[in-house]
Amino acid sequence: MSAPAPKPFPAGSGHDRVVEAGKYFISLLGQNRVATVLGDDVYFRVFTNAASQIWTCIRDGNHHFNFLNGASGRQLTRNTEGNISAKVPGALGSSPTRFHPFPHAQGGVSLVHILEDVLQVVEIAEDPTGVFMRVGLGRAAQFGFHLLEEAVPALHRFDWVITDVLARSSAPNYNGKDSDQRMDVRAIEQLVKLGVKSIISLNEHVLLEDEIEGLTRKGITYFHSPIVDFSVPTVDQMQDICREFVRNRDQNPPRSSLVYCGYGHGRTGTVITGIQMLLGRRFPNRAAYRDNHVETGAQMDFLDAFQKSMPG
Repeated sequence: MSAPAPKPFPAGSGHDRVVEAGKYFISLLGQNRVATVLGDDVYFRVFTNAASQIWTCIRDGNHHFNFLNGASGRQLTRNTEGNISAKVPGALGSSPTRFHPFPHAQGGVSLVHILEDVLQVVEIAEDPTGVFMRVGLGRAAQFGFHLLEEAVPALHRFDWVITDVLARSSAPNYNGKDSDQRMDVRAIEQLVKLGVKSIISLNEHVLLEDEIEGLTRKGITYFHSPIVDFSVPTVDQMQDICREFVRNRDQNPPRSSLVYCGYGHGRTGTVITGIQMLLGRRFPNRAAYRDNHVETGAQMDFLDAFQKSMPG
C-alpha cells in the first residue's frame, strides 16, 4: 500500500519578515490552511497556491500596513460584526483599516488592528463555514507569513521624475528605519535593469564598503550626503547635491541619478524639489511641495528660501 501523498503546504516556516510590496500566504502557524478570499469573506482554507490566497503587503505614509489580494482587488478590513473581511479599497470608507505586524512571543506573527487610532488584536474564531479572523481583546493569534521572494522589489516607490535623467525611490530594502538599507545583489540588479547610473543617497547611514564596490563593478557611482530624518539639508549641502546631479547629467552620454533617503518621501521630496528649481521649475505654493511628498514645515521653509535664491 503506497503512502498517502503529502498535503500541500506554503513554502517556508511562516516566520518571514513582513515588508512592503512583499507577496505572502498567511497561514495559521504550523498548519496548511491559509487566508483565502471567498466573496466578501476571508476564511482559512487548505493551501492550493491559488491566486485568492496570495496577499500583497501595502503601506501608507504612517507606516501602517494592509494586505491586498490582487486576484479579487480586495483588501482586508473589518466588518460591522468585528470580523476581518475583504472589500475593494473604494468601499472602505474614510477610515481605512490598518494593521501592524509584531513577532508573536510563541512564534510566527501577531497582527494588531488599527481603526481610528483604536488598537485591538486579531484573533481566530470559527463558525459553520470555517475558521476566520476577528478583532477583539482576547489572545492574539499566531499567523505564519510565507514570503514569495521573487515578488519583492528591493527599491520601493521607484519613479522617474525626468525620464532617464532623475529618479526617486526608497532606500534599498527599506523596512521602517534608515539602517534597514541593504544594497544587495537584488537591489543592484534592479538598478541596472532600470538604467540608473548614479546614486545620491540622503540616508543617515553610509553603505558598506563591499556594497559600494558592488555598485562600482556595475558602473554605478555613489554620492552620500546624509540628512537626519524629517530634517533639511544645509544650503551648502543642497548646492553640493545639485552639482553632483549636474555633473552626472552633463556626462556624454548623460548619467541618470537616483535620489533616496529612507522611506523616499520627506528628505527625498525636498531634494528632488530643489533640483527641479535648479532646472527652472517654479513652485507656486506649498501644495505643490506636498505633491512632491515634502513633509514638514521646516522642509517647506527651506524650499521657500531656496527658490528665492534662484536667478530670475
